[in-house]
Amino acid sequence: MQIREYVRPADLDEAYALLTKRKNNYVIGGCTFLKRTRLMIGTAIDLGACGLDYIEEREDGVAIGASTCLRDIETSPLLKERYDEALTRAVEHLIGVQLRNAITIGGHVASRFGFSDIIPTLMALGAVLKFHNSGEIPLAEYMTLKKPFRDILVEIRLPKAGARAVVQMMRKSYNDYSIFCLSAARTEGVWTIAAGVFPGPARLASEVMADMNGRRITAADAPALADRIAGSFTFGSNYRGSAEYRRELCRVFARRAVEELADAD
Repeated sequence: MQIREYVRPADLDEAYALLTKRKNNYVIGGCTFLKRTRLMIGTAIDLGACGLDYIEEREDGVAIGASTCLRDIETSPLLKERYDEALTRAVEHLIGVQLRNAITIGGHVASRFGFSDIIPTLMALGAVLKFHNSGEIPLAEYMTLKKPFRDILVEIRLPKAGARAVVQMMRKSYNDYSIFCLSAARTEGVWTIAAGVFPGPARLASEVMADMNGRRITAADAPALADRIAGSFTFGSNYRGSAEYRRELCRVFARRAVEELADAD
């Protein structure tokens, strides 16, 4: 990447004004992924002075500021307690501690990375994104948007009710990116199942989830549900793995997730 001008605004209003001034102005996070691109940036907008580095418990849930690094998310006692250590499992393998101290959750999520294990996990936990100008948008909806989104992600909100969760991924080595990832969560009788690295943006198994919610699901139901979940996604091939391999991983991961979160027989 190349940057013509670097600015560190004092507040979000100033940052948003700069972002919308020109199409080649960009908000930057940790820059661990951005620096690998050939992007020509007019004004790089650093949110470091805007106070977005926090993990807070609130009356309606937990809020994670967009400038919070992945290492803080990985080690947060609050997130571990409330969300079944799901976010720790999604983050702890990513590259190394040094880079997890630099990568910001806002930059990762706002960019809608197709190789992300974190995004499917946040989707499974029911995450809602708060933007400076556009207000709140569910993460699952944000992932379906086609046009570039010119706004500043302020924080990620997770519902108060802690969910039982399962996060599964396949990678070639411990610190490598995933070949495929599936995350599932259950809050009482409500199931949420998200997958990513198809390759492509994470998605929900919406139709299967609708049939599962409100029903008694046991481990005996897992094989049939796993087939349906795998059939609800479209898989692709690249140098990391074939579509057929990813489909089979999805089937196995989905069966394991349903078995783990199911009602007792």
